[in-house]
Amino acid sequence: MKQYKLYNVLSTVAITIMLICDCLAYSTVDIFGFRLAASGFIFPSSFFVLSIITNSYGYKMAGRVIWSMMGAQLCFILVITAVVHLSPPSVSVKQQAYFVLFHDFYRTILASSLAVPLSYFVNDYLISKLKLKLKAYWLVQNVIFRFFISAIISNFILVSVTYPINFFGLISFKAIILMAGTTWVFKMIAVLVLLPFIYPVTAWVKKIDHADEFDHNISYNPFRVFSGKQHAKNTTA
Repeated sequence: MKQYKLYNVLSTVAITIMLICDCLAYSTVDIFGFRLAASGFIFPSSFFVLSIITNSYGYKMAGRVIWSMMGAQLCFILVITAVVHLSPPSVSVKQQAYFVLFHDFYRTILASSLAVPLSYFVNDYLISKLKLKLKAYWLVQNVIFRFFISAIISNFILVSVTYPINFFGLISFKAIILMAGTTWVFKMIAVLVLLPFIYPVTAWVKKIDHADEFDHNISYNPFRVFSGKQHAKNTTA
């Protein structure tokens, strides 16, 4: 496989964002009277990074990052959950705080195991297909359209699956639905803020790594992203 200068850097950034979002899984903030999940402000940046990876290196290379994110997240959550439950909360005030905060952290595994791969692979699939199908149109030449359309659908999938699992039994179902909806709206606002940056950053990555992959005749099976070779084709899009 061709060695890229920025691929590992972008992968590390994506994994870091995921772990930060995990830490904020149960944190909520009130903005203009609306309750929002704090992680909702961070997640759009992970779609931003993965969109750059897909646009530059192709679906399979992005898929490998997604599974790496899932692996890092699983290790992170399992270690914290084990430590919290193995240490009695009565030991100290700090230990009690850790227990209260993380004793239900297993919910994040359940939610993320469903929502994260589903939303991220849908995001990468849409970007890959749009790049192939609509490459003749100016609107998608600068990757803005791909990022925006895929973000709308992928973020909707993410909040629809994650929040009912994370907050079930903690707040009312009506509150969960309201929080999921309002968080999605604020996610899309964040996407709009990132929108002007998607083209210049993607163009910079392509220039540095000479990578502009078109996913001709590949399998979109998420479980086959580590099979076969991924060759970059230097075709501007």
